[in-house]
Amino acid sequence: MFATWMEFRKKFTEEFCLKNKVQMALVKLKTSTYYQNRKSIDKYINEFRDLINQTGYSEGLAIVTKFQHGLQ
Repeated sequence: MFATWMEFRKKFTEEFCLKNKVQMALVKLKTSTYYQNRKSIDKYINEFRDLINQTGYSEGLAIVTKFQHGLQ
């Protein structure tokens, strides 16, 4: 399928590697890495706000649901 390692690497990077902060924030919100765990509520809120700002989420219900889901 690929003639060279570089062709494979280029295609792999395009398909599977995160391209920017928006994608990284979206991935983080879809996993458990943004959960509060042992963080203070203030730290959790600040980190959560940063993620929401990076993703560009604007729908209130989705934001509230994700916020509540991550609370300890």
